[in-house]
Amino acid sequence: MFTLKTSIKEIKEVDVDIPRHKFEFVDYNKIHERVNKHVQLSDIIANVIGVGPIEQPCIKGSNVLMRNINVMTIEGHEIKLTLWGSVANEVEESFFTENPGPFVIIATCLTVKTFKGKFISLF
Repeated sequence: MFTLKTSIKEIKEVDVDIPRHKFEFVDYNKIHERVNKHVQLSDIIANVIGVGPIEQPCIKGSNVLMRNINVMTIEGHEIKLTLWGSVANEVEESFFTENPGPFVIIATCLTVKTFKGKFISLF
């Protein structure tokens, strides 16, 4: 998980061995194939275009932390990412309003759903 304290360093080597983990970024045109299929989780890379406040909707009788992040894919499509539980606290809304950006997000292990005809990804 990347946080505000995560630093990123460019690797100059051509062949870099990442034995245990890798990203398989899903093309926007293939996202529709993953709607409500929790067996195949999705990874995306996108620009952050908006960060919503922490909300506490009542779901099945319990209040749960939730935060929405609007992102723009490389292909130019807008997707809403919904962060649940303690992950919602990992993103600070003020960071995006107090810094010039641009901001890039890499989100992994997403489930894809639709709401009012638009894709949303949940993690």
